[in-house]
Amino acid sequence: GVMVRSRAARLLLKRGDQNDAFALLDAVVTADPSAGLEVELIKASLLDEQKQGEASLAILDSASERFANHPSVRYQRALALDKLGQYRDSFKLLEVLLKDRPDDPTIMNAYGYSLADRNQQLPRAEQLIVKALAAAPDNPAVLDSLAWVRFRHGDAASALPLLERAYRVFPDAEIAAHWGEVLWALERQAEARVIWARALARSPDAEILRATIVR
Repeated sequence: GVMVRSRAARLLLKRGDQNDAFALLDAVVTADPSAGLEVELIKASLLDEQKQGEASLAILDSASERFANHPSVRYQRALALDKLGQYRDSFKLLEVLLKDRPDDPTIMNAYGYSLADRNQQLPRAEQLIVKALAAAPDNPAVLDSLAWVRFRHGDAASALPLLERAYRVFPDAEIAAHWGEVLWALERQAEARVIWARALARSPDAEILRATIVR
């Protein structure tokens, strides 16, 4: 199965065996050509995990041509561009996706969060995220995004309960990083340290969490 092979490929990539990793995935396509798009997206995602952003983007560029600008490819490509710091190109791509799929909460949330994280167009960012939350009211990623845009607005007090709720649903390292930072801004440093310590014990390799703590 593709999911089992993707886990095996992840382990191979971690030890530098990219050829063997991708051969495992390509075998899926040989057996079932309809899995081609899924496999290319997995390859790009695995390379991104290994901090090979340029290589990941190259796969997505190729997939965009092969699969006629499929929305899944364009979406993942937008995220890849943002991670590489090419956020203006990412914004343009997300705008196109939003025009094609104006009610998609995943796209609205990704775009809104990216704007908020870059301190760009904060009113629009919040509008997008609020609309996404209406479509997916218990989604922890969207709750985190709404908290983050409010924090960027300078409203740490209203961000706090959103982050607490998001973390209860999904105890993710990035949510914990944001939660602690909001507590810190509210001069509740001792509570922030507790949140970070617990999250770090759960996810010791989480870069965003470690970077937030250091900062």
